[in-house]
Amino acid sequence: MREALRHRQMREHNQVLVLGLIQRCGPVTRPELGRRSGLTKASITRIVQELVSRDLVSEVPAQGAGSGGRPATCLTMRAGALASVGVELRIDRCAVLLRDLSGAELGRWEKRMVPGTGPAQVLTEVGRHVQRLRRGRPHRVVGVGVSVGGTATDDGQGIASSPYLGWNDVDVTGLLEPYLPGVPLRVLDVSSCAAQASFEYLSYQAGQRGDRLPARNEFVHLQCGIGLGAGRPGGWDVRLPPRASSLPVGHVPADPSGPLCETCGWRGCLDSVLGFTAMMRRTEDLGLTPSQDPRYMEGYCRQVAAAAADGDRRALDALDALAHDLARAVVMISLLAGPGRMTVGGWPVYLGPDFIEDVARRVDARRVCGLLGVSVGDLGDDASLVGASMIGADVGLLIRLTDQPD
Repeated sequence: MREALRHRQMREHNQVLVLGLIQRCGPVTRPELGRRSGLTKASITRIVQELVSRDLVSEVPAQGAGSGGRPATCLTMRAGALASVGVELRIDRCAVLLRDLSGAELGRWEKRMVPGTGPAQVLTEVGRHVQRLRRGRPHRVVGVGVSVGGTATDDGQGIASSPYLGWNDVDVTGLLEPYLPGVPLRVLDVSSCAAQASFEYLSYQAGQRGDRLPARNEFVHLQCGIGLGAGRPGGWDVRLPPRASSLPVGHVPADPSGPLCETCGWRGCLDSVLGFTAMMRRTEDLGLTPSQDPRYMEGYCRQVAAAAADGDRRALDALDALAHDLARAVVMISLLAGPGRMTVGGWPVYLGPDFIEDVARRVDARRVCGLLGVSVGDLGDDASLVGASMIGADVGLLIRLTDQPD
């Protein structure tokens, strides 16, 4: 019995390993899968056959394949059959993303979150828009990921607390069940979802170049919104509680003389020093007003960056102070988590590449973070929504891989 369980676990591990490599490196040949995974040719052949039979993977002609003999083929994620849903619940916006298993976006919806709106009303609207986005498409939804500006329940099925939204003990699975019956779901905080997307994006880039893939435990993502949070990519193991990938740094004290945080009651926590409200306070002399658009943070930051590019001393001084404090936050997180690579996402992305490069130079000058690489998150403020859809795919795919006879 124990030997059979060990064999099943090993088979599932190898299937997840190979499927992950196809996601990041595809189109990829079988020999390349064997080289990167360390598995035998026979194991690769068997696993690929299983993945193809489950409609997860497709074979495509290899680029530059010759006309003689058996045509060379590569493996890629199958398009047009399966999809995942990402849901984002933040104080500034509510959004839904439908993605094909191949990574192609099939549709999205978003709106500005109205303060004080209850979870039942919001998730009912989310469910209806999921149905609308799915209408007329052949795709079967395999899983749902939900990104929340708050804390997930230990089972990953609901929201334990969201001080910014004013929500507590929300049964997300139950509220979305009428619109996605029987579809597995997982809830994570915004930073963990953004970390997943940023890591997978870096991994895909490395895989396409043929480089070594980054390790999950070497990576941390810092997400900046109304508040701050950091996270690690959680990977396929959905048995881990959501907090395993979360680094809740928002209320870590950073400046004892800083502004008072209404959420934690302390002065100078990272949220109060580097949250978007603090960013607007630092730039209020510019006379800018955020729009009512769901992406108002992006628009506001682009205006600040434009003012700085025009030589406005007020904007330049504000960005200098922000870069100093953001670099200090990166150093603090680095000393706590010890990553080799950190990406920064959210509103700082829209202050321009020079801003993040300035932050990276200030971090490097401290000489306490080793060889830490700091870069902008390429997905910008979409990282948490895209990450939620990736987590939904992982949850659903894992069930499809494990739901098979011994």
